[in-house]
Amino acid sequence: MENSIGPDHVYELVTVKEPTISPDGSSVVFTRGWVEKDSLKSHSQLMITATGFSEIPSPFTSGPKDSNPTYSPDGKFIAFIRPDENEIRQIWLISTMGGEAQRLSSFSYGVQEMIWSPDATQIVVVSDVAEDESDGQEFTKDASKVRVVKNIRYREDGLGWRGSLYRQIFVLDVSSGGTNQVTFAKGDHWSPSWSPDGTRIAFVSDMENDRDIEDSNAAYVISSEGSEPEKWSHGLITVERPVWSPCGNKIAVFGSQDPKADVWSQGWIYVLQVDHLPSRVTDDSIKPQAGYSGAASSATRIIWNKDDNLFMVADAQSKSYVYKLSLRNGSAERVVGGREEWSAISFTPDADKACSVVSTDSSPSDIAVVDLMSGEVEILTNYNRVYLEKHKPASVERFISKGNGLNIDCRLYIPPDFDSSASYPLVLTIHGGPHSAYYDDFSPTQQVLATNGYLVLAVNPRGSSTYGLDFMKSVQEDWGGEDFRDIMAAVELVSSRSYVDEQRLGITGYSYGGYMTAWAVGQDDRFNAAVVGAPCIDLTSMYGTSDIGVSFGEIEWGGTRQQGLDGYLKHSPITYADRVNTPVLLLHGEQDLRCPISQSEQYFVALRRARVHAEFVRFPECSHGFLRSGPVDMRREYFSRMLDWFNRYL
Repeated sequence: MENSIGPDHVYELVTVKEPTISPDGSSVVFTRGWVEKDSLKSHSQLMITATGFSEIPSPFTSGPKDSNPTYSPDGKFIAFIRPDENEIRQIWLISTMGGEAQRLSSFSYGVQEMIWSPDATQIVVVSDVAEDESDGQEFTKDASKVRVVKNIRYREDGLGWRGSLYRQIFVLDVSSGGTNQVTFAKGDHWSPSWSPDGTRIAFVSDMENDRDIEDSNAAYVISSEGSEPEKWSHGLITVERPVWSPCGNKIAVFGSQDPKADVWSQGWIYVLQVDHLPSRVTDDSIKPQAGYSGAASSATRIIWNKDDNLFMVADAQSKSYVYKLSLRNGSAERVVGGREEWSAISFTPDADKACSVVSTDSSPSDIAVVDLMSGEVEILTNYNRVYLEKHKPASVERFISKGNGLNIDCRLYIPPDFDSSASYPLVLTIHGGPHSAYYDDFSPTQQVLATNGYLVLAVNPRGSSTYGLDFMKSVQEDWGGEDFRDIMAAVELVSSRSYVDEQRLGITGYSYGGYMTAWAVGQDDRFNAAVVGAPCIDLTSMYGTSDIGVSFGEIEWGGTRQQGLDGYLKHSPITYADRVNTPVLLLHGEQDLRCPISQSEQYFVALRRARVHAEFVRFPECSHGFLRSGPVDMRREYFSRMLDWFNRYL
């Protein structure tokens, strides 16, 4: 289709992320990312723009790999991340008046998080520290270079071999560059937060749990000079993003008390106080954006103002909003949102303004400033306007399908030149997770397919997040059950429309979506083509090879492999490979530790042995998350092969 959004969009679209707003709310600094077409290298630099003046953002640093800016509390400096000569992420400092940036840190394993102290004299930093060989896994000292594994959690997708590395917390002095390590326990420590007077640091750690088996953690408080950590979150299973009250005697966190519902899938807001049990202040009608397990930098910020209001980004029914939560009367008010996705938010100290990344179904990302009192929004960027004018995105229809008495949220992506009197192929797309959701944001998979002439169906079946605790947990120990029936009910509903060609149906998904794609073609012959991305196929082997096979798998699949073997086999797509009649394309990153490539290897052999037409494409040096942040040429290749497969068979 002429001027469609094709695989080359990975070169063409500009990304904006990581905004930080000045203390007085007058300016915003953010990261702009783009791809240099000739070299296929990704670049990023910091941009600055004023608020309230419709100003075109100006370059603030030269790049080429600058990111993660944050204003100092006095507004005089920007701290940001820039790789050193060894490509290790370090903190650099630049005056808000401009000039040359100065390197501030020299961490051996780089910087993962950084937060300014209230007086702007120190920065709390999260960085890896290697323990002694006896404390974990290490290279042996002999010439054989073997690696000895003693713990289950010795690798992590996207990071690779972790060995005896643990995330620890440091305090860095801005004037001298000196550092002081303040946490030392075995375990990861992250999400630090300064107390208002700068004497204490709250943080999250998994140091006390059986971290090999459980994905649980707790909130702790230590002196900023270092002390024995004091646990504040007694009774909570998982927590994220601690923030102090203005008076410094309480902490608010995203948290969960449910061992089968972590804070990243369905969390609540809790208020913590030393020697008190946590007090929950929200219900499950909203889900705070808590990021991903162990990756606090992916979480959105939260702030507690002098009027005892909390401001945060949270989701409800697959829509995102900026919320104002009153701790005095328990009310939760939507400040803005509902038609776009809000994320990566930064607040002024008095919480009268915020800046955030916003995405719509027709625009990938922009920086917006919102007045938290009036809800008025100002869009500060528009980098992709020209491209999107020439390559018109698909429109989106949102509708409800019925699944065993439940409302199932669906979205149909419609080609730009849609003609209701014509006939169109339909491709079903399935999200990952399973505790995730499709939002009102820009989805490359849906847009590439829809603007190339396909109707594209996106369903949030049972198991999806943002619809409440019971809805989210209903898929546990039932993968391929009610979730599959919800999805197929939506397919049947859309297929009944006159412009849908039921003889040209495709299906695709990634991760859990890849699982469900493989499951579907083993249960139903109606699909004419399937593209299976980075799936889990055999739950029995997934349990022992995935970096989250134990902690995640035991909750989702029904206990250990030995305890739940019958269920593992029953719910594994590979069990039904001999029933498949649909042509299958497998796409998988070779460095995937979340859903290891051995899952696709097994499925490919099973399909070919059953005389099913299948192809298997391996993506070198690509982890599970490579479609978001992997090599640009590999991302383009993924979309290109997906589109070619559907063009061939549909």
